[in-house]
Amino acid sequence: MNRKFVKENKKVLREFLSNIVAAALGAKGLRDIDKVIDANPELKQRKAEINKNAQELTTRIKKFIAANPEDAAKLKKKYSYYLKRYK
Repeated sequence: MNRKFVKENKKVLREFLSNIVAAALGAKGLRDIDKVIDANPELKQRKAEINKNAQELTTRIKKFIAANPEDAAKLKKKYSYYLKRYK
């Protein structure tokens, strides 16, 4: 990168680099938290229960949507962010 490019795009480059650093630190933090949870059997069991309950809830919601098409539009509109995210 030459100086002119850096001068013209200083704000964009700063945001880009800060996002990279934040993502790297965030991922490391999540890995550390997962290691602590996996080391403790009680926490590991609770995490498994939470994941199981989330999967059950997702399947129940999908069945409800299939059974009630008139209510499905309302649910999809209200929770569209989550439905897209966890497909």
